[in-house]
Amino acid sequence: MHKVGSKEAGQHWTEVAEHLNSRDGFRENPRDQRSVRERFNKLLNEFKAKTRSEEAASGTAVDPLTENEILLEEIVEIMQSLSSERTSNTKMSESKEREKALKMRDKAMKTWGKTKKDADQSDSDESDEKCMTTPRRGSDALKYLEENAHREAELKREELAFRKEQAELENKRLQLEQTRQEQLQEQAQQQAALLNQQFNMLQQQMQQQMQMQTTSQTVIMAMLERLTKK
Repeated sequence: MHKVGSKEAGQHWTEVAEHLNSRDGFRENPRDQRSVRERFNKLLNEFKAKTRSEEAASGTAVDPLTENEILLEEIVEIMQSLSSERTSNTKMSESKEREKALKMRDKAMKTWGKTKKDADQSDSDESDEKCMTTPRRGSDALKYLEENAHREAELKREELAFRKEQAELENKRLQLEQTRQEQLQEQAQQQAALLNQQFNMLQQQMQQQMQMQTTSQTVIMAMLERLTKK
């Protein structure tokens, strides 16, 4: 319903997080809106990838949808419906703007034609003066329409550039987040390997100590046996 990264979108994600945190299992470990949004996007992308894979593998048996996948399928349909509605509204708005501009142009041309006709019926001096003034009015109207169209085109270009910049920033943020997750995973693996190595060393030391104790006990028993025989 709202642009990615907009204030309105952030408010709605916060509401989703608040509803989630009111559930059992989340009160002790609440989630913020960012973690909820990223988790949802991950689930959605995985579901879309699975759907594309199943569509590509035609003729094979498809596993039934899980409860989560059914909900994600409904969400995808809603998102597509909203996207189509926004596209339709945009086209309708553009059509109305074009219609409005055409009406303004026709009105300006009619005004120019009427003024020119009145000027032709006047005396030559007045006719010359009005004929010089009226086309200028018509030209001003056309110039206004051209400038207005130019401004609208410029605004659309700026909006497209802004959306592109937002998409690039979001892509960079996702890449940085992925890199950070990979680094954390690598650090966790290194720590696990280090702990495993320390555990093995400790286990070897304990085995060596047990062997030394066993050897000491054997020596003591042998000495006791000798003393007993004497």
